[in-house]
Amino acid sequence: MTRQIENQVKFLKNEIKKLQQENNHLKKILDEAQTKLQKERNFLFSLIDGIPAYVYLQADDYSIKYANKMFYELYGGYDIKPCYKVLHNRDIPCENCMTFRVFETDEPQIWMHRDQLSGKIYRIYDYPFVDYEGTALVLEMGIDITADQKNEDSRLNLYANISHDLRTPITKIMGYSEALIDVSYTSDESQKYAQCIFRNSQALVKLVDDLFELSKLETRDVLNIKVVEPSQCFEDFLDEQAFYFSDKDQNFTYHIQDDLPLMEVDFELLIEALVNIIDNSVRYTEKGDDINIKVYTQDDNLMIAVSDSGFGIAPEDLKYIFNRFYQPGSKEYESVHSGLGLHICKTIVVQHGGLIWAESELGKGSIFYISIPFNVC
Repeated sequence: MTRQIENQVKFLKNEIKKLQQENNHLKKILDEAQTKLQKERNFLFSLIDGIPAYVYLQADDYSIKYANKMFYELYGGYDIKPCYKVLHNRDIPCENCMTFRVFETDEPQIWMHRDQLSGKIYRIYDYPFVDYEGTALVLEMGIDITADQKNEDSRLNLYANISHDLRTPITKIMGYSEALIDVSYTSDESQKYAQCIFRNSQALVKLVDDLFELSKLETRDVLNIKVVEPSQCFEDFLDEQAFYFSDKDQNFTYHIQDDLPLMEVDFELLIEALVNIIDNSVRYTEKGDDINIKVYTQDDNLMIAVSDSGFGIAPEDLKYIFNRFYQPGSKEYESVHSGLGLHICKTIVVQHGGLIWAESELGKGSIFYISIPFNVC
């Protein structure tokens, strides 16, 4: 019996020794893994410290959990101060904080910000981030684009000067050609030439205006975002359009959904896009044709549908109509215009994170759709 107990004790000691050896081996592996992980973390942090942008991690209680070297250089230490105090020297959270939209939507956000303290302009990228404890954070990176913005402003000023210099002689040509049209003794052939000059001068003015507008859109990084009540805003605009169409040849109607929620949008630009689409419908419809506007919600999107009963668009043209300077090949489209209107529409919609597309059939009209997500605009 004693012998049996001794054997069991010996066996247990051997097992304990094996467990200790395995434990030491596992501890060695764990220590090596932790050392490797720490080296990788240090390497990652050194990379983040070396990039020419500020980077920080923000929690949903406004606290900053980590910041890189450039953040410290720009804003100093963050300690226990909330983000709105560190970045903007505010005593209360910022209204309509774009960063916090990541917590609400779990979607990345890209936006522009002019720092009120330094005057610098930053392009900001916000991404969902989860730390090793499973805590939801936002990783924000801000890139200084002040110099780029100045270059874009210079380019915009150049376009403005060119636009002005071109408009002056074109306006004179229009004036002279219009005068020739009004002169009773001008021959029929001269009248025809004068009308052609006047029409093409008008088209050239439209082209200059559209090119200048497009250059503004392409160099404009910060949308003039405001909280608007879309139902009332669209009602005001479409009432004006209805009045305009009251003495025109087309039949204009519209319908606005009653319960449209408040939204943040550059409404002036959105209306500019809508005007371009309406003008396009007017250009390619005839007397007695219908133009209808519908404004409604679908899922989490604001939807605008502009339909007409005009000529329609050929299938081979449909996928190109939003391209810059594209002119449809159908004979019904033999109208003098810049070829930029729909491209401008697309630029505006894309800047709002939205989509624009068209459905059409020759001889049966077209429908243009604009979709803008409420959580982006």
